[in-house]
Amino acid sequence: MSRTTRSGGWLGVVLFSVTAAASGRGAVDRPMLTAAVPPKAFGTDAVTITVVSGMEFRGLGAFQETATLSVQFWYCNAPPCDPVIDHYYTSLELPAGAVIDYIGVNSATPGDGALGFTLHQRDANNLRTTLASYTIPGHTDFRTDYTGSLGISIPENAGHAYVLDIEHPLTDQQGSRIGYIEVHWRRTVSSPPAAATFSDVPSSHPFFQFIEALASSGITGGCGGGNYCPDDPLTRGQMAVFLTKALGLHWAQ
Repeated sequence: MSRTTRSGGWLGVVLFSVTAAASGRGAVDRPMLTAAVPPKAFGTDAVTITVVSGMEFRGLGAFQETATLSVQFWYCNAPPCDPVIDHYYTSLELPAGAVIDYIGVNSATPGDGALGFTLHQRDANNLRTTLASYTIPGHTDFRTDYTGSLGISIPENAGHAYVLDIEHPLTDQQGSRIGYIEVHWRRTVSSPPAAATFSDVPSSHPFFQFIEALASSGITGGCGGGNYCPDDPLTRGQMAVFLTKALGLHWAQ
């Protein structure tokens, strides 16, 4: 299992202290995260955990355009101009083709529903989709609570943005803290095209999808004459070409 981290500060803790939000606006319609037990991997062992530090979340309050998940730039010429902040946002960056299996939230919060989180998808036309939304259970010590199996697909990044949203809607439960959010995801093989690239690997071939993925990635051009020669042995030289192109190996500049 591999692990990638993104940290915006040495503590990795955000203390939510809301002073003027309406009380009782807990996200009661969301499911509660499960007990603090790490989920078991399934489907494949090649799982990556991307960790987003709590220090990366930005509280933009009334000047965050929540309807469009965009930032409105502003200036204050008549202080005080402090907005009420009950949503904190950051981006989630995953490669196209990734599938999110689980999301874990590391937090310390005094009561059920004092915190909630949502994963949004936004496209170029501001069409927004809620991919996951949960309430955080209460515990005053730091624990990591997990979603159930999600199976959220990230089909492409072009024209899409993925945004993590931490909500602190209650003023009567101060001192809630977010340490980090961890996202368990895995890569998948792209869907095959309708027409076969190689004449000897038709769409009915058991390895059609995988050979087409190699071809579309530029890793292989086949064995010549429009064929792939799927049953031919692989030489060490051919293996070197496959691995070098797949891993992006190159001389240091």
